[in-house]
Amino acid sequence: PEDTEMGNDQLAKFLIVQQMFAEEEVTAALASVKESNKNMKRNMLPDSLLLRLCDGDEKRCEKVLSALIDRTKFAYIPLEYYDIDRQVVRMLPDELTVGRLFVPFDLVSRTIMVAVCTPFDAAARDTVQQSLDYSVPWYLARPAAVIYTFQVIYKLEGRVQ
Repeated sequence: PEDTEMGNDQLAKFLIVQQMFAEEEVTAALASVKESNKNMKRNMLPDSLLLRLCDGDEKRCEKVLSALIDRTKFAYIPLEYYDIDRQVVRMLPDELTVGRLFVPFDLVSRTIMVAVCTPFDAAARDTVQQSLDYSVPWYLARPAAVIYTFQVIYKLEGRVQ
């Protein structure tokens, strides 16, 4: 994801317009996340703008997730409580899952369900749709839950502060 934007610019604009964070705070966090992702080592997960901004503040994270759900109409999935099928997670290439923080978490009939923590990464969502012969409903999940899922499944180092 060195050259990947991951929808962070659109997420930053959304957070500023919704007045959820100060513009200076978002701009600084965005620059930090981009730099961190650019310098990422192979066995590490990308940094999440939302995780960096909320910095462990669960109430603030819930408020942002609620606003994102209202805006995007994605359903919410409490990924931390879901029994994830490891085979399903590996159905997509790593650059689309680990590299974009997308978690395919279940397969039902011809539908593969995918959780994201940044819903504005439209290019990657289109790539997922085109690479699978399945229907793909999108879900919003906590960034910490997405990162934890990858840490467990792929044995990767996260960036959780």
